[in-house]
Amino acid sequence: MNPTKKISLTLLEFAQPLIDMLADPESKPELESALLTATAVWNSCILDRCWRTDKHVAELKRVASTSGLPGHLELLEALIERKERMFGDDLRGINDPTVVMTENGLVLRAEARDVLEFARREMKG
Repeated sequence: MNPTKKISLTLLEFAQPLIDMLADPESKPELESALLTATAVWNSCILDRCWRTDKHVAELKRVASTSGLPGHLELLEALIERKERMFGDDLRGINDPTVVMTENGLVLRAEARDVLEFARREMKG
């Protein structure tokens, strides 16, 4: 983990396989969709690690396996493996990823959350 690296840059690096699959990576809706998927995987992995469970990742896999989208489950499993292999020590939660159009193009904004604070928020609903 590089705690000095902005969480938005970390999220972009983590989500790169999804971004590479987009028909138009400069499309705000497409990029937002990919980043929300990556955020769900990231946060599920850290919550499961924090609570020593697998319920969050298991729920993502259940939804992916019933989505009817070809390759959805395999892609999800690849992202889970990528999180553990490349970012396993980064336990920051990701909150409010937002893609903003600026004069220089699309910019990602996201907030990092301490894993314990993030887990407490998840417990409250």
